[in-house]
Amino acid sequence: MENRNLKSILEAKEKRFLYQRGLLDKYKSTIISFKLNIPGPDKRIDVSKVIFTIGIDHLKEILKREDIFIKSYVELDLSTGYEALLVVDRYPTFIKCLCMEVEEETPLGRIYDFDVIDKNGESVSRKSLGKGERKCFMCENLVWECSRNRTHSVPAMINHIRDLYNNYLKKYKGGKLTC
Repeated sequence: MENRNLKSILEAKEKRFLYQRGLLDKYKSTIISFKLNIPGPDKRIDVSKVIFTIGIDHLKEILKREDIFIKSYVELDLSTGYEALLVVDRYPTFIKCLCMEVEEETPLGRIYDFDVIDKNGESVSRKSLGKGERKCFMCENLVWECSRNRTHSVPAMINHIRDLYNNYLKKYKGGKLTC
């Protein structure tokens, strides 16, 4: 089971890389890669598609607010979960700042994972912008520490994601999904 999961993760990573490479070759512009941080072997839990859609809609709103045109949009449904690749024509550091805004200032943002890649294929990191590392969505420890130490169980993290989603629905949608 674990080897099969590892194989599918590696295949998805390769597929994502090939899509990114193709987009870089075609557009020679900044790429935003969006996916969810869903722990465990099953990346498609009951709420993952709707959380993914909320996240991508939020990103598109931010890009529209900043008058940034999306040159290409590709959505992937991989064994490792839903992913989107967007091509935009702005400085990658500015785009990374906008993505961090979505990650840090929206109720579901701690589940979101935005990677920004410049036209040369280099990833723009939080650290390169002088920002601190991401915190665990369960506690305030650094995410890599919790991951390495297996601080939280997968079922507890999945339940936490469902709670974040249900709280989002109550606060912003009156308890009902409207999209």
